[in-house]
Amino acid sequence: MARWMRAGRTVSVSTLDNKILAALKGGLGHEDKCKLGDGFVAVSPDGHLYPCERLVAEDDRPDDRVGHVSTGIERPKVACLRPDIGEDRHAVNEECSTCAEKFRCAASCACANRAETGSLQVAGGVQCWHEKTSARIADRMAESLFADLDPVFLRWFYGRMGIDADLLAAKIRSGELQVPALRTDPKAIGAIARRRDGKRALRVI
Repeated sequence: MARWMRAGRTVSVSTLDNKILAALKGGLGHEDKCKLGDGFVAVSPDGHLYPCERLVAEDDRPDDRVGHVSTGIERPKVACLRPDIGEDRHAVNEECSTCAEKFRCAASCACANRAETGSLQVAGGVQCWHEKTSARIADRMAESLFADLDPVFLRWFYGRMGIDADLLAAKIRSGELQVPALRTDPKAIGAIARRRDGKRALRVI
């Protein structure tokens, strides 16, 4: 991916893109986290409502349903799906509370959790390994490309956040901006040369 970007070609790998964007934003946004029936439902061919399309399957598990198109969503059933989940919607594993990657970890995915542990709110070791490994690879690549002020990288990631990538590069080259390493202070990097684009409440500096 880095080699192609240095060659002038935009290449997207969603797993790495998501880690880099989350670091630049200072964490996952509400829209990035698993909703599981709270703001999103899937509809089976017979009209049954499910909290996620991955739970529809053969439409033969009534316990996974949260309503029907004819009667609407049963809010108490949605609330009971993950009773111990906090506002961050992250898995409830004890070890997650001190993990440095929690701010951009996708262990809020209830279906991935169930597939590995049998619980919608408990993440498994494979998912934890995947999250940490992909974050490490993404950071290494991003820091290398950012250090080079690679124009394709800057436009692909910062441009999608409403940041003028060319202005950002010019300010860094002139010494007007001193930018920390990505893993050192993710919130600081995301607060550079932002302009309002009507989509996010981004600070303008």
